[in-house]
Amino acid sequence: MATEEFRISSVIPTSSNALYSAWLDERKHSAFTGGRATIEPWVGGRLSAWDGYIEARLNALDIGRRIVMTWRTTDFPADAPPSFVEVLFDPIPGGTRMTVVHYDIPEGQVAQYKKGWRSNYLDPIRKFFTKPGAMRAAIKAASKARRLPIPGVTTTPPGSVRAPMGRSRPTEKKKTAKVTPKKAAARRATEKTPAKPAAAKKQAPAKKTPAKKSPAKPAAAKKKAPAKKTAAKKTPAKKTAKKTAAKKKKPAKKRG
Repeated sequence: MATEEFRISSVIPTSSNALYSAWLDERKHSAFTGGRATIEPWVGGRLSAWDGYIEARLNALDIGRRIVMTWRTTDFPADAPPSFVEVLFDPIPGGTRMTVVHYDIPEGQVAQYKKGWRSNYLDPIRKFFTKPGAMRAAIKAASKARRLPIPGVTTTPPGSVRAPMGRSRPTEKKKTAKVTPKKAAARRATEKTPAKPAAAKKQAPAKKTPAKKSPAKPAAAKKKAPAKKTAAKKTPAKKTAKKTAAKKKKPAKKRG
């Protein structure tokens, strides 16, 4: 199948990082295009824009510089492979030059997509970042028109299993058990009579285990202090000798 390509660019008065972030932000992307967008902002993530008219997959992301994706619309022939889109953000004085390179487009559709990129992306994005309050007004209008995505509903984290683009995963049918009239009557009876709360079992008081008495240590016999020896009083030898000598010498009686 023959294919065609084109290149288109515009100067946006904002930084390349701000422009790159707005592209991958679901709310801002929905606001400046005017159609609901859902984006998984990682390599391999899916991108859907213009209420499902555009389906893409992010193949390469270079923060603030480049976004590369496979890209197709509902107008592509059924047997046509997806085309490739490269969005470049080149910082220049006064803003960023945003360039869209679109190639491998089915033959005969170049004029359609070239006009679409200009009127639905480049011009609204320039207005989005040029006029004061334009971003807030665009988000408010998209919210009022219910075009903003619901956070957490349309996106899934990396690593999750997802169906290939254009195919929906088959939903598993839940098995429902047949309810007979007897089972239905029994269920109603149980629903009408609420079960009485089971009385809490009283816990028997724990038996006190007598504390084991440790055998008393035998008291050590008190040691008796040795009795002090009383020293016998010694009489001085000299005094006793004088007394005995005095007794022996008695004066002789004088004869008249």
